[in-house]
Amino acid sequence: MWKKAVLNFALKSLNKYLVSKISYDLLRVYVEGAVMRLEKLVEIITDKNPDDKTQLKELWDNEKENLFDNTLETAAEIVLDKVEDQELAAFVAALILDLRKEQDDNPAKITPVSIA
Repeated sequence: MWKKAVLNFALKSLNKYLVSKISYDLLRVYVEGAVMRLEKLVEIITDKNPDDKTQLKELWDNEKENLFDNTLETAAEIVLDKVEDQELAAFVAALILDLRKEQDDNPAKITPVSIA
C-alpha cells in the first residue's frame, strides 16, 4: 500500500512541478499522456490482483492503437514541417495518414509492433 502512495505522490509531484510548467501545448499534452499511462501502471502493479501479466497485456492492447495513430500523426507533422516542397510534403503526409484508414479497413494487414 505504501508503494502505491509513494508512486502516486511522485506522479502528482511530476504533474505539479514539471508537466504543468510546459508552455508548449502539444508537448504538454504528450507528456500528460505519458504520466497517465504511468498512473495506470502503478494501479496494475500495486493492486491486489496477482495477475499483473494479463492486466499489463490488456493495458498494452488498449494503448497500442493510440500509439499507432499518434506515430502516424507525428510522422505526417514532421514531413509537413521538414520537407521544403510543400506539395510533396502534403502528398507524403496524406499517404502516411492513409495507413491509419487502411488499418481501420483491414486490421490484419497493418499491425503495430507487438512485444510479447
